Amino acid sequence: MVIFTISPDLSGGSKKTEEFAKKLGKPYLHVHSGIQNPGVSLARFIAGHKIKVLNVAGTRGSKEPEVGAFVKQVLEEAFFGEVPRDAGTNSNDPAFMS
Repeated sequence: MVIFTISPDLSGGSKKTEEFAKKLGKPYLHVHSGIQNPGVSLARFIAGHKIKVLNVAGTRGSKEPEVGAFVKQVLEEAFFGEVPRDAGTNSNDPAFMS
């Protein structure tokens, strides 16, 4: 699961989504606008966890109007950009939360 926000802090439904993922032991990634190379982090997360179906959650556009364009940019980078996917699992990389 990937949770998209502009803010680095989760709140409301996005925070609940993170809590459910933790409780169920599901891998998740919080992608926010403060992360460097968020498309790379997302691509590594998907590859590192061998994800076949990606659940996407995040802040409502009414709370963070920029989130839609940010999500589009990150997904395009992750799926169509030149992304190094052989980096392995790095515990310091936010892409490997679980």
